[in-house]
Parts: sequence; C-alpha cells; structure tokens
Amino acid sequence: MDYSYLRNETIGYGTYMDGPFGKRLITYADYTASGKSLRFIENYCLNLMKTYANTHTEDDYTGRVTSQLYDDAKKKIKRCVGANDNFCVLPSGNGATGAIQRLSKILGIYRSPHFKKKSRDFINNRIMDVKTAKAVALHEAIF
Repeated sequence: MDYSYLRNETIGYGTYMDGPFGKRLITYADYTASGKSLRFIENYCLNLMKTYANTHTEDDYTGRVTSQLYDDAKKKIKRCVGANDNFCVLPSGNGATGAIQRLSKILGIYRSPHFKKKSRDFINNRIMDVKTAKAVALHEAIF
C-alpha cells in the first residue's frame, strides 16, 4: 500500500472551500487527536454492520458472528504486542482517551470531570480568600 492510495482513499481528499482569498484546497492537519476516514475502512465497517449484534448475545447468528469477530480482534491485538495468556486486552471502545480513563479507573486514580471542577473551584476560592485577606491587611496597614 503506498501513500497515493491512502491519499485517494481519504474521504474529503480533493475538497475545496470558499474563503476570503477565493477557492482553496482543504488541508486537514489534526491527525494526532483524530483523523480522516478512509474509504476502504468505512466500506469494511458498513459490511460488518450487516451482521452486527451485541457481543453478549450468542443465541442467534448475528450475536455469534460479532462475538467471534470480537474474540479474534483481541487475539490479534495480543499477538501484535507480544502478549501471552498472562495478559488481558481491555477494549475501551472509544480511543486513547477512553483507554486512559479505563486504566485510571482500574488503578483507582480516576477523578470525574465533576470532581475536578469542584476541586478547582475550591482551590480558586481559597486563593481568592487569601488574596482578599492580604489586600485588606495591606489596606489597613497603609490607612
């Protein structure tokens, strides 16, 4: 597989937009956090969706097919990273951010966004209280 094939399979490749300087080719440059879809992968996913079901449902054809695909994928991941039977693959289902969140929950160090906000608000309020107290003390010392 060469780069020109991947470029041509990128959904949106060759798309233009109208801007303040006229018609310009769109250049996507945020592949770190996300990426552009590739046509052959999207087609593969569309084909999979024909028989998709929950992996815990094995009493019908679609459930068995999806469960087998899921088990095969975990085995392939283990093989690719050199993991033996002493290791476990824990799919998070939503990318690197989800994987980090799952690991932090397993380790017992996860803090929810609500907890983080409350902690930040508490600290900011204490900082403001200290700044206010210092300002009042300074004011009283001067006057």
